[in-house]
Amino acid sequence: ATEYEFNGVVYATQNGKVLCQGGYGIANTDEDKEITVDTLFAIGSVSKQFCASAILLLQEQGKLSLDDTLEKYFPEYTVAKDVTLKNLLTMRSGIRDYVNRDFSYIDQPFPTDHYELSADFTVEETRASILNWLYTQRLKFTPDSSKSYSNTNYFLLAIIVEKASGMSYKDFLKENIFNPLGMTNTGSYEDLAYSPDMAEHCSPYGEPIEAHVKGMIYGTGDIVSNVKDIDKWCTGLTNGTLLSEESYKAMTTSYDGYGYGIEIHDKGKLYHNGAICTYVTELIMYPEKGLNIVAITNDYDTCLFNGLPVDDLAYELEELTVTGIISGDIDKDKSVNIK
Repeated sequence: ATEYEFNGVVYATQNGKVLCQGGYGIANTDEDKEITVDTLFAIGSVSKQFCASAILLLQEQGKLSLDDTLEKYFPEYTVAKDVTLKNLLTMRSGIRDYVNRDFSYIDQPFPTDHYELSADFTVEETRASILNWLYTQRLKFTPDSSKSYSNTNYFLLAIIVEKASGMSYKDFLKENIFNPLGMTNTGSYEDLAYSPDMAEHCSPYGEPIEAHVKGMIYGTGDIVSNVKDIDKWCTGLTNGTLLSEESYKAMTTSYDGYGYGIEIHDKGKLYHNGAICTYVTELIMYPEKGLNIVAITNDYDTCLFNGLPVDDLAYELEELTVTGIISGDIDKDKSVNIK
């Protein structure tokens, strides 16, 4: 095993048994509060699989179809009128990223190349600013002809969840996903960024703007959780508690390595990472083996000076659990068996 300089938490379970768990470092420097498996973290783009599941649940309820086009929900977005919800889910829409703005096709004419945001904006004002900018942008490629990771896909999907359900995105997730799965420590970054249980944002550059700008990251990176709740999510997603068999199969079908809000790897591995401000999350699932593995840090900037141990730690833990080197049940035996 390797020794890591790590500020964060790791958690691995198999078929409901805790194989490995640990919190390391400080969650709050003012109170000298230590990180534990109950500490809250922002999980960044791991949030996308929750958004994808919300869309699938609405399809199961008959309130939308993955074949619906953006023309139905955003009639002003004429350049993307033929993009389907499935194109958005699989990152095959060709829509430009509003977060990590891509200048690789800058030779195309854009009427404007920026949008304004303010901490004083309402959710509606934030969305209007981003959408009005988006409506002026050309597509990078013909929908479904290629793949390009874009946060905008899930920004749009979160709005579609609201339009189809008649509920706020936050409320829909709480009522249809968090509550049914017993995820009592999970909610939006907007609401929980300053929770006393939250691991503090460690950037030396000031407070993260995403915590202040309402509605900016719904669907794309909006969720705060802890490793115990994430484990409940993984299990509920993969064991058929949440989605129908048909929906789950569609979500985990690979389109150039990406399903719906989740990467599809070989050997039955499902994966996604998340990065927002100084929080980095690695989530690995092996549904057929009943394995869930999570590693999270709140100290990305500091970690960068020594590499990014949260990545290496997650992959080493994956190797140890997949090969069966680590076994046992911590919750029952208070020990880990290492071959």
